[in-house]
Amino acid sequence: MENWWNQRYFDKRNWILENLQKLNLSMAEALVLLLIDYFNEYQIDLSLNILSEKCQVSVEEIDNMINSLHTKGYLDVKVLNKKISFSLDGLFEEKDQSNYDTASLYELFESELGRILTQSELSKLNAWLQTYDVDEIINALREALIYKKKDFNYIQRILLNKQQENKE
Repeated sequence: MENWWNQRYFDKRNWILENLQKLNLSMAEALVLLLIDYFNEYQIDLSLNILSEKCQVSVEEIDNMINSLHTKGYLDVKVLNKKISFSLDGLFEEKDQSNYDTASLYELFESELGRILTQSELSKLNAWLQTYDVDEIINALREALIYKKKDFNYIQRILLNKQQENKE
């Protein structure tokens, strides 16, 4: 079965642009990904020199960006028939990081609040994870800390307000 991102109707470049913030990409890395996708779509041979020329940066910088993208799991580089092949499948595959995200989110809350979370707070945090993205929860925590509010109810109100703003 073909992956959803390889379906004819799916525009990978639009998806990349829409998800720049979630992907945690620099503009240069995003440009490299967009170029790779373009070259892959039209089956044009691609090299570090071509990417360097198109991005107007050195080959060394392109190499560093490709290493960074590979480290993030977004890019896979293979050599096939003496040609370099770039695969962006890792960019679209969902990573099973929910356990990692949850554990690190607990640690973040405990360190920012300066105490161990209670059982009810852990339950509330788990409920939020069913409704909100990890980034939204972290942003709400940061906003509460800016106002020196270390209260879960305050964080809950921030999340609800953001949700209302997004619906309007």
